[in-house]
Amino acid sequence: MKKLLKSSIETWFKKTLEKKDSKKILFLLIFWPFSFLFKLGSFCFHYLYDKKFLTQESVNIPICSIGNIVLGGVGKTPIVLLLGKALEEKVPLAIVSRGYHSSLEKAKAPFLLSRDNGPVMSAHHAGDEPYFLATKLPKAKVI
Repeated sequence: MKKLLKSSIETWFKKTLEKKDSKKILFLLIFWPFSFLFKLGSFCFHYLYDKKFLTQESVNIPICSIGNIVLGGVGKTPIVLLLGKALEEKVPLAIVSRGYHSSLEKAKAPFLLSRDNGPVMSAHHAGDEPYFLATKLPKAKVI
């Protein structure tokens, strides 16, 4: 159902942008201000890093970030599981998750959900995805 809806929306966007009619003009007029705001925000963000108002932290370990996608259901958890299974025998592995809709989501400090033997608390407290990953990747640290 989600794939069908996504495909239908993508098809509509493509057809709308290919046409030279009032729908395209209306579409562009509605969404152009949002694109301008995004570009402005992105420029400010990069400017602050360039001028050293914001700093980056360097670490001496490899990091693979899977995320920064605000929509659910796009396959982040399966990708983490796939990479985790491929890497858990070769390197020490840690997974960081915010625990969406869990009781610990708003905690001020990270909590170690599992270390070398699966989860130490329920999915209700930790969140279903971190719990699932801790169960499927028992050698990984899930935070």
